[in-house]
Amino acid sequence: LPASLLDGHEGKGSVELQNVQAEIVPVKAEDLNPAPSPPVSQQPPAVAHDKREEFDQKATTSLGGAAAARLEQLRLKDSGKSSNAPDLLELEGEFGWSDRVPQRIYEKFSSEGVEGKDLKCLTFQKTSDLGVALEGGRGSPLEGRIVVSMVFDDGVAFRSGKIKVGDQLMMINGRQLLDLTLAEAENALHEVSTSPRDRTVELIYCESRLVNDED
Repeated sequence: LPASLLDGHEGKGSVELQNVQAEIVPVKAEDLNPAPSPPVSQQPPAVAHDKREEFDQKATTSLGGAAAARLEQLRLKDSGKSSNAPDLLELEGEFGWSDRVPQRIYEKFSSEGVEGKDLKCLTFQKTSDLGVALEGGRGSPLEGRIVVSMVFDDGVAFRSGKIKVGDQLMMINGRQLLDLTLAEAENALHEVSTSPRDRTVELIYCESRLVNDED
């Protein structure tokens, strides 16, 4: 301070300076960039049941007959088996045949439609022709029945020896042939032969009672 300010005040207005010691605290790099906290374990959300499996189980117990059978077909498809395998039997060569049709097939028809009839099944590759001519149908004297009127020697019906004149066609690939006009029945057979969905044809029929009586 200037001496003029201290003149006559010596010892009275002395200024005391206190030594201030600054403490330097070292800073570590990890203090500036703290390590990330360990990630919280995230468990995938628990799935109680596979929705498809749950649906299948419910459908199997609640649906009967054709619906349950179709569901089983879908399961086989998902498991990697051929979805084009016939419902009732496996092909052995060009065709397959069975005279033991499951009850579920009978259940697809009305009681009047199958009463007293013994259903058969002929399965063959779609690339082969059934080789029959038909007659009857709704509005005809046959009262809605579609029957075989002729068997050609170049078709599966003839080569298998299973379908004869007078046999009634009941169903083809799940489509009933009862109470159709003749044109509708012929269209149904044509649609099956040209459809890209299946490689096999499954024909449900019953033998003519007249043929059986003759035998």
